[in-house]
Amino acid sequence: MGLHDRHYYRDGERMRYDWGGSARSAVATLIIVNVAIFVIDAFTPGGGGWLMGKLELDAQLFQHPWNFWQLLTYGLGHAAINQSAGIWHLFFNMFGLFIFGVPVEQKYGKAEFIRFYLLAVVFAGFVWVVAQSISGGQGSVIGASGAVAAVVVLMALNFPYREMLLLGIIPIQMWILATMYVVYDFIGSFGSDTRVAYVVHLGGAAFAALYFFLHWNFSRLEQVKKWVPFGRPRLRVHKPKEDRLQDEADRVLEKIHRSGGSSLTRGERKTLERYSKQMRERRKPDS
Repeated sequence: MGLHDRHYYRDGERMRYDWGGSARSAVATLIIVNVAIFVIDAFTPGGGGWLMGKLELDAQLFQHPWNFWQLLTYGLGHAAINQSAGIWHLFFNMFGLFIFGVPVEQKYGKAEFIRFYLLAVVFAGFVWVVAQSISGGQGSVIGASGAVAAVVVLMALNFPYREMLLLGIIPIQMWILATMYVVYDFIGSFGSDTRVAYVVHLGGAAFAALYFFLHWNFSRLEQVKKWVPFGRPRLRVHKPKEDRLQDEADRVLEKIHRSGGSSLTRGERKTLERYSKQMRERRKPDS
């Protein structure tokens, strides 16, 4: 296969985002999971709220550390259908995830986006629990807004001058929109309104900033699978070392096409160096 036959060198071709099948995007998968949980909860005893009560993050988590799983599950639930916020809590979070998540996933890829999103949920929740412990706060929190805030800020850091439509009408650059969002949450965190978890939003924003400026990459988390002592064994088709290197180089070249050379990690640059060396050796005439 020639270099220009590869799909990331074809003009005008875009990544597909399907809602089903093997090509389903991470954004679509997350939206489906959140909506499914909301619908299932609506049919629980009392007309909604029972399942959400099991998922929410308790401010007293440090006193009940065995409930550590709440740091993840709270980000998959929303206000129950029989509460005042109702379906709007879910709608606005999922709408924000769709609008801002698609370009971020296109830049970082499906697997890395999922890792970023779920770790943002955990980080934002942990920040909220710490803040509640310091202030002596009570209650609980639920919703994906911390992770969505992380996605919004990460998009602004990667695409600061991309124009969005504020309220669907007013054109505004992404960095201005994200700044307004963070400033609003910062001011709100000092208020008395307990209906909105402003600190969770700020935790998500902080996580995105750390991820971007410290050049984090969570691909190494895939290695954890090697240490999991259960589950079905996976059968793999053996590939020669040269073929594996070409597959890795194809992935890196596709990333360059999407996001530019500055987005590459140190390991990805070394992959290109090894691939380039291999190509030069193949071109050498036989002696």
